Amino acid sequence: LLGQFGDLFQIESPAASLLPAPQAVTVIPSDQVLTVTWETVEGAEFYEVWLNTTDSQASSVQIESNTNDTSSVATGLNNGQEYFVWVRGITQAKSGSKKSAGAFSEPVSGTPFAPLYPPGEVEFDLEPDDGTLTVTWDAIDGASRYEVYYSTTADFSGALLFNAPNPTDLI
Repeated sequence: LLGQFGDLFQIESPAASLLPAPQAVTVIPSDQVLTVTWETVEGAEFYEVWLNTTDSQASSVQIESNTNDTSSVATGLNNGQEYFVWVRGITQAKSGSKKSAGAFSEPVSGTPFAPLYPPGEVEFDLEPDDGTLTVTWDAIDGASRYEVYYSTTADFSGALLFNAPNPTDLI
């Protein structure tokens, strides 16, 4: 405002006060859980975390508000479902009642997964004549493949991975 009221009012441009987007946002998936972390945004008093099953921030759901931590845990999620996460910083306006939201982070995704269990009984059969090693184990419900590591040393240095689609395969 100009003229006689120029010294009484201070007007801030919304673009000038917008906080930058949080950086280094990471998602660590586990059983029905995504743990989200990010770097501190200078000037942010707290943060919001938003979640969606599609890469659309506009239709995402806020799962965390007013946290001053730089991490959040989303629970009760569906294993095998990819989720997208956005984080933004928030400041309190000088008047004290209005919030000013910063820019959203770039989307980061993660997929919670069911706990991994080792197979029950594992059997080994080595044929000395041809050097064939047969490894068998009980199938695990829900497993789509198995990873078998083998090595010629006890500490597994230089272990090799054999992707086994079935509980009985030749190595």
